[in-house]
Amino acid sequence: MDAMHAQGWFERWFLAHYPEEVRRDYHRFVDTDANPANNPSITGHLAEGAALFARNAPALLGTELSFDGAGVAKLATALDRKRRDAWVANSSPDDPGNMLFNAVIHGALFVGECAVRAHGCAWSARNPLWESRVDRFVREGTKARAIGPFSPFQWLLKHLDDREIDAPRLADRFRVHVEFATADVASYPPVVTAPKLPKIDGGEYDLLVKFLHRHAPTLKDLGPLFPSVSEWSALGYKSLGFESFFDGRVVALHALFAPIDSDPHGDNATVDVYWLTAEGAQRIDRVPCAAHPPYFARKTGDTLEVTVSFQGKPHTHRIGYRGHG
Repeated sequence: MDAMHAQGWFERWFLAHYPEEVRRDYHRFVDTDANPANNPSITGHLAEGAALFARNAPALLGTELSFDGAGVAKLATALDRKRRDAWVANSSPDDPGNMLFNAVIHGALFVGECAVRAHGCAWSARNPLWESRVDRFVREGTKARAIGPFSPFQWLLKHLDDREIDAPRLADRFRVHVEFATADVASYPPVVTAPKLPKIDGGEYDLLVKFLHRHAPTLKDLGPLFPSVSEWSALGYKSLGFESFFDGRVVALHALFAPIDSDPHGDNATVDVYWLTAEGAQRIDRVPCAAHPPYFARKTGDTLEVTVSFQGKPHTHRIGYRGHG
């Protein structure tokens, strides 16, 4: 089977099954709300499609699915290269009833419904329905602020991509762009009280533990996502920086990882950013870069601005607890 990227999957297996008027003016249709009057029956069709996929999951995927991030993670793992290729072998792109087409469009509805049920998101219908978007909202106490939609169908197409099918990036996308993006951070307990935290000259694990005992006494455990003592030592960090966000409820720990004996001007280093809450490390972001010149990081609003050298030029990344800016 020839390698195929997301666009190739779309063109070969899905585009022919769109209504003719949508094929003629695709972007206008998928960017237009198909349910401006908020007809509940249309939203009900989306929920029914998601429920059908979940009911069929044991036979289709070999696992049960729950309507939350754990269910999305199970879907990402179960829909591996072997299962994808088996669906392809039993499908014809010209047949609108083929297994691959129907599994993917209903799987997209399942991912969207997980965001709706577990994270207070809302459906925004499109024509055809499998192109529907999901509107996200940041929960800030009793208020909700819209932060833009995502397309579950596009996420499933990316998951089919030969560059992604072997990695759980679908689960990562959901975690970052739904779970973190909509989190009510104001309800988190504080980790630190000082608005600014000092830098550590040295990256030894015991220095980090002493620092956290002093500056983050409510942080009792770094959590399972954080490297073990031996893993941390192998990273060989030379210094550790810290930035406090959301009134001390989130802390970004950042450090440069450069492989031993690597070219200091080559692009084989990373700036590693550990996002810590009172529950420990919640996410790790890695920014590719050269080890020299040194990276620069600063807090800008709710994001960490990281400037690095990459491919001989400076690049600035804006990274936040709720995702990349």
